[in-house]
Amino acid sequence: MNQCIKICILILLLTVALWLPKTTSAGEQQPLAAIDGQPITGKDFQDYLKLFDNDPRFRSDTPEARKKLLEHLIDRTILLQYAKKHDYLKLKELKTHKSLNQQEKDTIILRQLLTDKISSQAHCSEAEIEAYRKAHPKLSAELAKEQLTSQKQQELYKAFMGQRKKEHTIIVYQKNLEHL
Repeated sequence: MNQCIKICILILLLTVALWLPKTTSAGEQQPLAAIDGQPITGKDFQDYLKLFDNDPRFRSDTPEARKKLLEHLIDRTILLQYAKKHDYLKLKELKTHKSLNQQEKDTIILRQLLTDKISSQAHCSEAEIEAYRKAHPKLSAELAKEQLTSQKQQELYKAFMGQRKKEHTIIVYQKNLEHL
């Protein structure tokens, strides 16, 4: 009789365990960073990495790569917060395409924000292009303009993100990142 009760209890426990919702692992819940007290968890990081599954440039094989990717996620989060504060959620494209998922909406918002704040501001004068060509004589005028524009965009992005980051309290939990 004792054996029968033990078996029944075991079956009951297994049945309950199967019906319980799946829980996430401790690593998925650990904060990797926080922006103004709002955590970025391991799950958030893994979800972000899924956006780049087929892109070898976004591999998270090394601690350095994970740190860089986390910095990208922090930048993305800050940019989306900025976009929401500055009415980018009201873009015509978002209203026209109502079937977009959140990732697609975020991509449209970020593309427009970066176009407005970075790309459209990176103008190169003919004198600048010519000076750049003199420093790099093997480049065509077109390639020189491309490279110079790219440099200006990178500088503008760094300055823009530097300013945005000053507006927030950002904490990176290095130990948690190392255990991913």
